[in-house]
Amino acid sequence: MGCGLSSQSSSYESTVPAVPSEPLSPEMAAPFVELFGEKLLRKGVEISVEEALGGKEAIGIYFSAHWCPPCRGFTPQLAKSWKSSLLSKGMEIIFVSSDRSEKEFQSYYKEMPWLAVPYARRDIQQLLNKKFKVQGIPSLVILDKEGQVITTDGRSKVSSDPVGQAFPWKPKPFSEAIGSSFRKGDAMLGKEAIAGKTLGIYFSAHWCPPCRGFTPTLAQHYKAYKEKGLPFEVVFCTGDRDEASFDSYCKEMVAEGGDWLALPWSSSAQRDELNSLFEVSGIPCLVIVDENGRVINKNARGAIESDPTGESFPWAPPAVVDLASPEGIEETPSVVLFMEAAESEQQKCLMSEMATFANKIIDASKAKGEDPAYRFFVAQSGDGAVPQIRKLCGLPEDVQAKPVMLLLDLADNGAFYASDHSEISAATIDAFTKAYEQKTVARQQMQK
Repeated sequence: MGCGLSSQSSSYESTVPAVPSEPLSPEMAAPFVELFGEKLLRKGVEISVEEALGGKEAIGIYFSAHWCPPCRGFTPQLAKSWKSSLLSKGMEIIFVSSDRSEKEFQSYYKEMPWLAVPYARRDIQQLLNKKFKVQGIPSLVILDKEGQVITTDGRSKVSSDPVGQAFPWKPKPFSEAIGSSFRKGDAMLGKEAIAGKTLGIYFSAHWCPPCRGFTPTLAQHYKAYKEKGLPFEVVFCTGDRDEASFDSYCKEMVAEGGDWLALPWSSSAQRDELNSLFEVSGIPCLVIVDENGRVINKNARGAIESDPTGESFPWAPPAVVDLASPEGIEETPSVVLFMEAAESEQQKCLMSEMATFANKIIDASKAKGEDPAYRFFVAQSGDGAVPQIRKLCGLPEDVQAKPVMLLLDLADNGAFYASDHSEISAATIDAFTKAYEQKTVARQQMQK
């Protein structure tokens, strides 16, 4: 496969058509300069971001590496689509390399017809991976001309629509994506079935063992929620591979107490839209939304499992989470407060201070339509993951009475930072995160 790719490299370089355009203004270029730096690479020549991205309607950030077989399979497909259709529609692509050396980067980049972040800018590569939470490659993140994310699943968009009929693949509004027809048993219902309801969009499949493990619990709890009168409905969005499996799974759900709604098997386009809209990367996934489709909880599986009677409805994630079960800590920089030996009243006071700052961050993120920049965790006891995280960060096993505040950035190869503030308050947490952002606090490395 690698030889086949290399044989195409010269044709990529010689046949890419020129698309003249005016450079971006400094104001329009600013978000891209922040992402990529001042210069990008076009076949060995550095050019300014303003010149490179002028006139573009969408920018694809292509995370890839030559050592990755799926990347080597997708790269020629992407190049063919880009040259034949997407370039003329106004799409630029920027290669962000995960290759292991400059030599490997150069060899692989010869097979590509688009821009690249210079290999020497490993800092930019790390920041982009972190910002867009790239968990695996190849990955294609697509931005609009203002630098806002259109989709983090550009790979599937290009694969399913290589000529760009739906370019630039902006997701449909929730009201369109959810559709207007729902299966319930053998009956079909309209949008009245979800009117005024908090919805749980359940992405699941019968072939998936974790799904089959979670579905009975969800069904039992759903039945209890309905009996309690909660305005809640589940909509099953199948990932099954054939209609017979889908039908069989629906019957199993009903038998367990989950006589909820399902998108019909024929609604494959709607299912794809919902997967893309909510950036579902694995199943089972239960996305909780309000009736207008605004996300309350991106995956409420854990919240539902621990709430058999619906006391925590609608299951918005808490601002501050127990470190014993640190879900999501590896995805986002996280402020962690170790206070196992503190007195009960002191723990309440510290929790209140952290919650004050956490809610400020959450509210600011909601106003921008973004995920919060930080997560917040507290260790109130030595349960669960707490001892292991203490060990990885080199904290003493003999827990001290004085609370310890760290900031964990696990996406940065297991980095963490220690606060030197003698008191912990909303103000000092704010100062700590600002020091992290300004790189004025020392980076430390987790132990192995």
